[in-house]
Amino acid sequence: MNLETLDTNISCKNDCLCEVVDCLVDRCNKPGPTGPTGPTGPTGPAAENLNAFAMVHDETNSSVPMNEAVKFNIPNLLNEISYDPTSGEFSVPKAGQYMVHWWINVKNKGKLDTCGPKALGIEFHQTVPSDIRIAHSSTHNEVYPCATGTISGNAIFDAPANSKFKFFNTSNVDIDLVPNDLYSASVSMNRIN
Repeated sequence: MNLETLDTNISCKNDCLCEVVDCLVDRCNKPGPTGPTGPTGPTGPAAENLNAFAMVHDETNSSVPMNEAVKFNIPNLLNEISYDPTSGEFSVPKAGQYMVHWWINVKNKGKLDTCGPKALGIEFHQTVPSDIRIAHSSTHNEVYPCATGTISGNAIFDAPANSKFKFFNTSNVDIDLVPNDLYSASVSMNRIN
């Protein structure tokens, strides 16, 4: 006998048997009574605030000597990451993983009669608690003296609590920041983990 095709609408002589058949062919899906609520579990850890960011830019024609810090003059937006335009230093109070992106318009300050074209470079360093190079970027081609190029880069890095970071001119010549329309540089940094 096939229970799926059994017509239970016909009168059953045994009501108990009809109830069993109805349940077997999935016609009695009535939920049972709800049990008592269990005890509440312990509160989990608070969510980590990843809303830490910095956005700075520069509008100057400032000079940056070889191996000196690049200093951006305008802090735009800062939240839990601070920036000091007098030193060029970003400060990160909380440990975590961060991402930084930059572009910097630069001019080769070498003299036309003494040197040829050079690739111009910028490095991003952790400076506190110790000096660690995190990323290096350079112009994609060599730049003649008095000519300009753009250096861009990005990095994802681990930052210890209370660490500090700077960008350095690692070119073999001094450079100038050069505004392109309005900005000569832009940097954004944010916590990702």
